[in-house]
Amino acid sequence: MNVVRNFNELTVGSNVKIFGWIHRMRKYGKMIFVDVRNRSGIVQCVVKGDEIKKLDSVLEESVVEVIGSVVERIKKNPNAKLGDIEIKVDSINVLSKSKPLPLEIKDPEIIKSTKEETRLKWRYLDLRRPEVMQSILFRAKVARAFREFLDAHGFVEVETPYFAKSTPEGSRDFLVPSRIHAGKFYALAQSPQLYKQILMVAGFEKYYQFARCFRDEDPRADRQPEFTQVDIEMSFVTMEDVMSIIEDMVKHVVKSLTGKELGKFPIISYKDSMNMYGTDKPDLRIKEKIETIGNMKYIVSNVDDDGILNDLSKVKDVKFSYKGKGNFDDDLKKIPKSGNLIAYAKFNESNWESACKSLGAVRSIIGKYSNLLKEYRFAWIVDFPLFELNDSGEITPSHHPFTMVKNPKMLDDPLNALSLAYDIVLNGSEIGGGSIRIHDENVQRRIFEILNMNEKDINERYGFLLKAFEYGVPPHGGIAFGLERFVSKLLFKENIREVIAFPKTSDWRDLMSETPSEIPKKYIDETIVPMIKNLKDRHLVK
Repeated sequence: MNVVRNFNELTVGSNVKIFGWIHRMRKYGKMIFVDVRNRSGIVQCVVKGDEIKKLDSVLEESVVEVIGSVVERIKKNPNAKLGDIEIKVDSINVLSKSKPLPLEIKDPEIIKSTKEETRLKWRYLDLRRPEVMQSILFRAKVARAFREFLDAHGFVEVETPYFAKSTPEGSRDFLVPSRIHAGKFYALAQSPQLYKQILMVAGFEKYYQFARCFRDEDPRADRQPEFTQVDIEMSFVTMEDVMSIIEDMVKHVVKSLTGKELGKFPIISYKDSMNMYGTDKPDLRIKEKIETIGNMKYIVSNVDDDGILNDLSKVKDVKFSYKGKGNFDDDLKKIPKSGNLIAYAKFNESNWESACKSLGAVRSIIGKYSNLLKEYRFAWIVDFPLFELNDSGEITPSHHPFTMVKNPKMLDDPLNALSLAYDIVLNGSEIGGGSIRIHDENVQRRIFEILNMNEKDINERYGFLLKAFEYGVPPHGGIAFGLERFVSKLLFKENIREVIAFPKTSDWRDLMSETPSEIPKKYIDETIVPMIKNLKDRHLVK
């Protein structure tokens, strides 16, 4: 008798023992058909005689052990993966009974109407659904394909600290108070950025890591407060070198998982992407592009769906017409009259970006009402601005302050400086971003000056990095992929929560474990109280 874990390995004529959950039970005369499910699939088991009594008062989703012989099914089920075989049961033992389920996990129609909060509260039951489990298993296969490629190309997997120095990289840090060093904090790493650069200084040359990253950002569909980043760095490379090997890696991953062969990824400048698609992460499956005449941008489309009108009315700063409805004026005469939908926006030097984004929103609406193919359209976006202005009018890095400028002379006019940064996008999402890093201490200090950082700030935040640069640093660059975002796009999922085993809700809660939660008084007395006293002594808090 063989213990078979993978139901796909069941063969007619073999005596086997299997384990799993009761997926469904059906009584038929003097026998019960029991569908047993595990990670590998579902197999039908036929229970007769005294063994039937063991199933009295047993509900579906109970855990069972089945011993029997594999036989060919008389009445085959062409719709089931294992529909040609069944197990003739000699013995069935209930290992663990299930209570009535608090949510439906089998009926597709009921599942559609189940609130996401309910699914996340009972996540261990939701994960039993084959389609949900398959998403998590697919994610594991993607990670394995990444590793296969990187290991084969001489990259070394190195872990870097999660408890790190607070060096904000555009998002708020999650802070961890130190019990031993009262008044001081660790920050949960937003990324391994500085550590991986130091690994290049140390001579590792090719590094990768599946790094957990922690960012206290505002909630969004493609964000989580903690996520996995496929982090990669290389020494002695140009931007073209990095893009070439990463493109090969992505093609390897996609072919390994789907069998699809991908062609060359187009390379689009940031400015062209904004002008043609209204975004720096375009969905190239949408055929419509933004056209420009003089100081006017517009889109023509043949989409034929009345539902689009309501969505168009929500887009700011554009005028639109759809089947004679909308708010066009005489400027319509300047635009070629073809297609069912025309939207336009006027722009000047100060509002060029907002005009592009508004037409980009219209383009996304067109995509929503188009029958977009389930295909993968990748692209590289390059020539990003090195800096941008935040809402307060302060100059900030467009990516991070360690990104190399395309030409050092550009730093004399920072807001027009271009970076050696590159994003890889897939079907309207940025799935990875990277850059050639600054390896010249003088250029790095100049960047810090432009960001209005004084010597004290520079040394407190990044002194350890600059110190390392004094001992021979190679030219280097890399990239990081958001694993969850990449996997969700490969599966055509709208939300990255669908490919995370235990995700947080849209307001950053884990409903299953009831996190965040209050902490014991003992921990407050040991850590929080001394921290507050220290901060008061230093006059940092009242």
